[in-house]
Amino acid sequence: MNTYEAMLLLDNREVKKGWDGLKEKVDGVLKKHGAEIIVAKRWDERKLAYEIKKQRRATYYLAYFKAPPESLAKMNFDLKLSEPILRHLILRVEEVPAEAFEPEKEFQVEASSDSEGSGASKVDAVEEAVDQEEVVVEEVVEAVAVEEIVAEAAAPLEADGTEESSSTTPESDEKSE
Repeated sequence: MNTYEAMLLLDNREVKKGWDGLKEKVDGVLKKHGAEIIVAKRWDERKLAYEIKKQRRATYYLAYFKAPPESLAKMNFDLKLSEPILRHLILRVEEVPAEAFEPEKEFQVEASSDSEGSGASKVDAVEEAVDQEEVVVEEVVEAVAVEEIVAEAAAPLEADGTEESSSTTPESDEKSE
């Protein structure tokens, strides 16, 4: 059996419904294929670089496990079909890093954000404002594109109108003299 590292991006809607149930579901998919989980940790919730399945944020989940190499194909297939998993990557590692066995920091982050007031909510508010700004920018770009299409459609009509009016311009008067 080889040792593997799995990084999964989990749907935040599912995480908010209940972390324990989601963790059991993800671990169950791994164990179903003969994986022996060494250590598994929930990481941060982060903003994604681009949308995945219409989600802009995801919770990272890191797991180290031992599994037979022939089980990876089926494991990857099941992870891909699992609803709460947005993306996953499994890599073979020689050994589990020592940092993986350190206590989880998620509880420290949650406790410190409560004592600081609403530090985490401020970050969420800023990120939400940025998301809304992106939507507004997209709408403005679409409006400009529509205006350009209208201007292009009106250009032939204006060109026809300018030819008729050019006969009364001072230049045409000079030519007739």
